Amino acid sequence: MSEVMPVFFSNLLFQIPGLIAYIAALILALVFWTKYPRPSLLTLLAALIELCVTIVRSYLWAVLPVMARSHGWSQAKLGQVNGVIAVVNGTLLAAGFGLLIWAIYTGRSQK
Repeated sequence: MSEVMPVFFSNLLFQIPGLIAYIAALILALVFWTKYPRPSLLTLLAALIELCVTIVRSYLWAVLPVMARSHGWSQAKLGQVNGVIAVVNGTLLAAGFGLLIWAIYTGRSQK
């Protein structure tokens, strides 16, 4: 496990711009909560999803090679696991983005 953490933090280092954007979205959602509760809630949920997915994905990228070695996984098995992770990752990111789009248009009146 000691070899995982440096790789994990290195992976997070490359994600800093996105992490900053997600944290800024969280802060803005909280700041505007009383004025715009529904868009703020949706933005908060979207940012939390994106933030959590980014952190978990970075951890998985660090831990999977170690797990594969210790459990004797073949390259095919590792590829299958990575494929499942990619599908779940993409689905969750799309859900977060969908919430953000919903937040943009919720509560607006037609002109």
